[in-house]
Amino acid sequence: MPIDPVKIPQNVNVEDRVIGPVSLRQIFLLLGGGGTSYIIWALMNSMGIIKIWAGIVAAIPAVIMVLFAFVKVQEISLLRLLFLQIEKSKKPSIRFWQPRKGINIQNIAMHSRASKNNRANQKTVEKTHKSSVIDELSSVLDTEVLSPTESPA
Repeated sequence: MPIDPVKIPQNVNVEDRVIGPVSLRQIFLLLGGGGTSYIIWALMNSMGIIKIWAGIVAAIPAVIMVLFAFVKVQEISLLRLLFLQIEKSKKPSIRFWQPRKGINIQNIAMHSRASKNNRANQKTVEKTHKSSVIDELSSVLDTEVLSPTESPA
């Protein structure tokens, strides 16, 4: 039984719509702006300031969040455009290509003198062992010379 092909989504940058054409990000922006406006209005109301300009001042955060939630400039949301402008102001205008400075592993590793000496001793032991094996093989080959007519046993 062959495996059915699986569809791989191609539009991963598209936000999921929750209520009609409104996404979850937009709902959270509207709730944040509306909550802030309500808190400002409630504070002004508790101080006894109930005038038309108090309502306008209280509505400013809600209006700003509506703009951030729904206005797009060249298919880029206003909030993302604001973040891009902040990023642009923080980074240099002229960039130079150069290799990255990564983590140097040699600086991180701490070796004591004893471990270095142990490694050096281990290397010399390995060299002497290899040389003794080679000497043994060469002596065997030198002592047991076969004539061209003899075959090895």
